[in-house]
Amino acid sequence: MLIAKLCDRLRLTILSLMLIALPLGLGGRAHWVLPALTITNAVALSLLFLESALSGRRPRIHRAWVVSGAILLLLCVQIVPGSGLVGMLSPHAATAWEQAYAAGLTELEPRMSLAPARTRMALAMLTQIALAGFLVYNTFRSRSRLLLLSASIAGAAFVNTLTALTPTVIGSPHLYSDLGISSTPLSGTYLNRNHFGFLVGLGLLQVSGLAWLIYNSGDNGTRTIHWKSLFPFLRKHLRSPMLVGLAMAAVPMTMSLVFSLSRGAAMATAVALLFFLAVLPKGQHRGRIREGTFALTAIVAVILVGSIEALLCLWGRYEALMELGNLGLAGRWNVWR
Repeated sequence: MLIAKLCDRLRLTILSLMLIALPLGLGGRAHWVLPALTITNAVALSLLFLESALSGRRPRIHRAWVVSGAILLLLCVQIVPGSGLVGMLSPHAATAWEQAYAAGLTELEPRMSLAPARTRMALAMLTQIALAGFLVYNTFRSRSRLLLLSASIAGAAFVNTLTALTPTVIGSPHLYSDLGISSTPLSGTYLNRNHFGFLVGLGLLQVSGLAWLIYNSGDNGTRTIHWKSLFPFLRKHLRSPMLVGLAMAAVPMTMSLVFSLSRGAAMATAVALLFFLAVLPKGQHRGRIREGTFALTAIVAVILVGSIEALLCLWGRYEALMELGNLGLAGRWNVWR
């Protein structure tokens, strides 16, 4: 039984660190991401099966995993060789393969995919991501572990924020400067700044949720979350420092969200935070708070729809500020005057 608990805790630690570290790999495009994810999944899956054998508890399989497996098998049709199948499903691809074969560019049999090697890599990545989802589903089952999952996502966003802001603020080289990735606008370790913006927005939502839970936990631990299940003395001694730490983490994350120049990520985060405020309030004024928040959400939505041009101009000024490469007072003044 002790070994089963050890396997469970080790798997929990491995998956938490994986969630924080993997976004640093160019959004999954770095060469080391697929081998690292494969090894991590193999170790975590071995620990899951060992724990299951020792404790007698079977891994839980949701019906969604069957659907995911069926979709992956369907996608594998793209790399199945066969001129007849390709000609039936995609005449355009069959013609392209015939032209490439006639020009001496390939000796492979026709496939649905015009780049079979890249398609195999993409399918391998999707398979490992699905397996990681299965492991997360079977590991983060309790309330305290869901809090740890939320903290891991927030940690991933915060670490990526630091990699984005450090070259701009301090002037140090970017983590992937050898690939020619620019630090303006901010994109962190992603090739697409919108992907970075949505990661930071998701992290801000996790930070907001954790701060709300800590603030409402109270001294007796009975209002929302019993913190003893997560950390022994966290609830009693570190409540205020944790709130201060989350607030300090939210500041650079908000800055990086704005200077990523991702309009979709910024608007989605704002709307999600308003919805968050609408569904979470508790207490005797719960109804009034919800009505007020829904009304505020409607007003903000109307303002956003009616001021698209103004928002585009605002983002244009942010973009000009990033092109200047000067986030000091003089640079901001030149843009906003």
